[in-house]
Amino acid sequence: MVSRNTLIIYAIVAIVVALGVFAYIYLQTPNVYSVTIGMRNLNPYSSTYPLETQVVQANLTNTGHTNIRNMTVVLYLNNTELDTYSVSVGAGQSALINATYTYTAPGNYSFDMVADPASLLNIQNRQSAHSQVSVSVLNPESPNPGLYESIPNTGVSTVQSFALEPSGIQTAAFLSTNYNLSIFNRLTGNDQRIIVQMLSDLTNYTSIANGAFVGYNDSSSAYVLWLQGEYGPSTISTIVRSFGISVQNRSIANNTVTFAQLSNSTTMCYYYGNGWSKIIEYQSTNASRNCATIMQSTYTPAINSTLTAALEKDSNVATYQSAFHYVNSTNLGSALLYSNGSVGAMNLFVQPDYKIIFASAVREKPKGYDVYSSTYNLTCTGLTYDIRNSSVMCATVSIPRNGTFGSAFAMLNSTLITSNYIVSLYSLGNSSEVLSSYSSSGALLQYLNISGTPYVWHSLYRSSCTLSNLSIGCSVAAFNLTTKLATFNITNYLGKPIQLNQISCYQTGSEQNYTVNMTIAAGKSLDVNTTCNAYYIQNTFSYYTPYYLLLNYSINGATKLVLGTTNITSFQQTT
Repeated sequence: MVSRNTLIIYAIVAIVVALGVFAYIYLQTPNVYSVTIGMRNLNPYSSTYPLETQVVQANLTNTGHTNIRNMTVVLYLNNTELDTYSVSVGAGQSALINATYTYTAPGNYSFDMVADPASLLNIQNRQSAHSQVSVSVLNPESPNPGLYESIPNTGVSTVQSFALEPSGIQTAAFLSTNYNLSIFNRLTGNDQRIIVQMLSDLTNYTSIANGAFVGYNDSSSAYVLWLQGEYGPSTISTIVRSFGISVQNRSIANNTVTFAQLSNSTTMCYYYGNGWSKIIEYQSTNASRNCATIMQSTYTPAINSTLTAALEKDSNVATYQSAFHYVNSTNLGSALLYSNGSVGAMNLFVQPDYKIIFASAVREKPKGYDVYSSTYNLTCTGLTYDIRNSSVMCATVSIPRNGTFGSAFAMLNSTLITSNYIVSLYSLGNSSEVLSSYSSSGALLQYLNISGTPYVWHSLYRSSCTLSNLSIGCSVAAFNLTTKLATFNITNYLGKPIQLNQISCYQTGSEQNYTVNMTIAAGKSLDVNTTCNAYYIQNTFSYYTPYYLLLNYSINGATKLVLGTTNITSFQQTT
C-alpha cells in the first residue's frame, strides 16, 4: 500500500512534468493566428468616373485567440504595391483601413489587400487573410451634345461653344477680366465675377472645361459650364458664398441641385453628374424663368445639330481654323461660333518663343453685312499692314476694361475682312514686346490665304515730311517699323533738274549720310530709300516719332543743303 506521502510526491512530480511539457510546447511552437479581411468601395455615387476621389475600405478581423501586434498589411492596385500599413488588433477585435484614391482615367481598377504577405506569421487561414474589390471607372458623359440637353433650344440667336485645357482655363479668366470683348466674355458667362473666380481657383484641379453660351431672341441667355476635376458642388458653393450669396439644395429632375440667386435677373444651378461638375447660369428679365425652371425639362440638342450643319456647309472655316496658329505653339482651347446665320471658329494658343498668348478667330461674313457702316468702317486707328500690295490688315491696341493703358500687358487685335470672311488675331503679351507681333500677325493672315476679295483699310495716322525749301516736295511713301527703312518721295519744283547726292534721316546724335546719286527732272518725283537712325527705343504707344531730314543736292553746278523734318507714325507700316 502506497503511503499518503508517496502519493503526494507522485502528484507533485506529475504537475511538474505537465508544466514542463506545457512550457516546452509554448516555447517551441509559434503562435497561431486567424485573420479575415473584407473590402468594399465607399462610392457616394452610383457610378465612378475619372478624377473622382473615393475610399476603398478594408475590415480586418482577428478571428483567433491571440492578439496581433504590428502585422504588415499591403494594398495592391492592379498587382502593383500601392500602400503599406502596420496593424495591431486584439483577439476577437476588428480594425478598419481606409485607402483614399483618385482615379485618373477610365478603366478597371483591382484593389487587393493582403495580410502578412511575407508569411512571417503563422496564419492558418491564408485565403481569408486576402480580399479583393474591383472598381470600373466609366467614360464621362460626352459634352456634345450633352451641354445642350439642359437649356432651351428654340429662339436661338447666338451660340459659342468651347473647350479649354487647364492652362486655357486660367487664360480665359484673365482675358474676360481685363478686356471687354464678346468672344472672351462668352467664355465666362453673364455674372463673370463668380465664374472668373471659380476658374481661377480651380485651374490646378481641373483637367478640362467644356461649355456653351447661348443667346436668345428675347434677350435672355444661358451659360453652361462642365468641369472635370477633383472637386464637387461643395467646393463650388464655397466660392459662391464668398461673394455673400446664399445657396440652397433642391431636387430637380432626380438630381440634388444647388441653387443661387446671383442678381435680380441671373440665377445659377450646379450639381455633379456623369463625371462632370455641371453649372447652368441663366439670365432673363422674366421672373418666372430661372435656371431651376428650365432644368425641369430635357431638350433635344438641336443647337449642336445647327453648329454641325453650319460647319459642314462651309468646310473652309474648319480648314482655316486648323491652320490658324503658329508652328510649335501649344493649344489652350478652341471654340465654335454661330450668329446671324454665319459660323466661325476660334483657337486659343500660346507661342513659347514669343511668350505671347494668341486667340485666332475666323467667321463667315454675315449676308448684308456692310463694313462701311459697321463698327469697323475701315478706318484703322492702329497699324496697317500690307498684304497683296494693299493695306488689308488693321492692328489696334485693345482698350482694357479699366480704360487705361500702361499696364505690364497689352493686346493687339489684327483684323482682315474679305468679301467672304472676317478674320481676327488677338495677341496678348508684354507691352514692351507687343510691337513684334504686328509683322507676325500679318504673315500668318497672309499664309491663310483667306477666300474672297480683301477690303482695304485706311489709316487714321499718316507719316509726313516737310523741307525748309518749299520748292522741293517731300512725302513718306513707306516705312518699316522693324528695319527703320524709309522710302521718301522727293518732288522737284525748282524748274531745273537737280542731282540728289545724299540723304540723311536721323535723330540728334545719330546722323549718318547715305549716298543717292539720282537725277530728278524738273516737275518730276522719285522714290528715295534710306534708313532713319534713332538714338533711343521708340515708345510702342506713341503716335509719331520725329526725325530730322537732310538733303544734299546739286543744281547748276552748285551744291546745296536743305533741312527738314519727318514724323513717322507707329501705326502705319508697309512691307
